[in-house]
Order: sequence, then C-alpha cells, then structure tokens
Amino acid sequence: MKFREKLAGFMYGRYGGDQLGIFIIIVNVIVVTVSWFLRQTAGYYVCLLLSAALLALYIYRAFSRKREKRAKENAVFMKIITKIKEFFVRQFNRIRYIGKYRYRKCKKCKTFLRLPRKQGKHTVRCPKCGSTFDVNIIL
Repeated sequence: MKFREKLAGFMYGRYGGDQLGIFIIIVNVIVVTVSWFLRQTAGYYVCLLLSAALLALYIYRAFSRKREKRAKENAVFMKIITKIKEFFVRQFNRIRYIGKYRYRKCKKCKTFLRLPRKQGKHTVRCPKCGSTFDVNIIL
C-alpha cells in the first residue's frame, strides 16, 4: 500500500484544512518571525509558547472528526473577515472616487449609499428599504 493511500485512509472522516486554518498558520509564521527579534527576552518565550499553542490548535482542527463544528467555526471566521474586507474596500473606494461620489449610510437599514457629488441639500431614497432622508453635501 502506497503512502498516499495510507494517508487518505487516515484522513477519511477528518476535517482537514480551511480558511481559518490558513489564517492560523499565517499568524503562527508572524509570531515566529517576531520571536526572532525578541531573542534573550521574556517576549521570546511568550512568542514560542503562543506559536506552540497555535500549531496545536491547527493540528487539532485539521485532524478533528467533528466536521460540522469545524465548519461552523470557519463560517463565523469568514463572516468576520468578509465584514473587515468590505470595510477596507469601502474606504478605498471613498478615496478613489472622492471627486465623483459621496458615501452616506441609510438611517433606517444602515446600508451604504453611493451618491453623486452634487453640493447642497438633497432628499435621498434608499433602494433597499425605501425610506427617504435628507443629505447635505458640503464639498
């Protein structure tokens, strides 16, 4: 029996890797890199301890047979990461299109609206919830 077949048989029914696992490994690499700069200090040992804990967490998640639980953990992680990405994309677009648009949040449903840059006071209708509100664009 080849090694690949033995490994596939061992991993059958186990969770394996996902985006949260990749994130844990990336954080682990960062912690190890920081520990190189903290040699012969107390922070060095803290980083090594944290690195060992992160590695143990990754191994535990990868070899776990509780697939539903690990999938839920990954779903929560992806929900948080998606919100963070949306925030930074929104900030990038605000800067990128500062000459054309202004961004305002709907007071009722909290959706971000991209409005044309027309100075003065305007009444805006939210396309998602249908509520109307006044917007004052100064610049």
